[in-house]
Amino acid sequence: MKTCKRGTIRRSGYTRRAYTRKSGTRVRGASVASACNTNRGAAGEWTVTHKSAGIGKLKAGRLAQYGYSSSKTTHARHIALGKAIKAHGALAVYRMLNAVYVYSKRTSPSKSALYKLDRDYVGKLAGYKH
Repeated sequence: MKTCKRGTIRRSGYTRRAYTRKSGTRVRGASVASACNTNRGAAGEWTVTHKSAGIGKLKAGRLAQYGYSSSKTTHARHIALGKAIKAHGALAVYRMLNAVYVYSKRTSPSKSALYKLDRDYVGKLAGYKH
């Protein structure tokens, strides 16, 4: 096995199972070789130090059901966040946005910055101090 360059980490090889798409197209199974990928992990051991899983898992679509999407305009996102605040409360929406912001920091920094702005917007509406 070849070693990876600095700043990369080895992803193990695996077998991808065959499946059928919704359209009916059959996709064959394949063997995926191991490869070197960019290491986006944080230096440190959160669970060893804190004895917990951190923020925890996210529930997909919690904000999307109100029309929230990072690809929408600021105005459209704020309208969607207003609907979510009415349903869940400002603190819950603030925490949802904060979780998405934290989890996407390394993998998608530009979207993460957007989530942070929206989180701060919700905090400002609710009167939270930073």
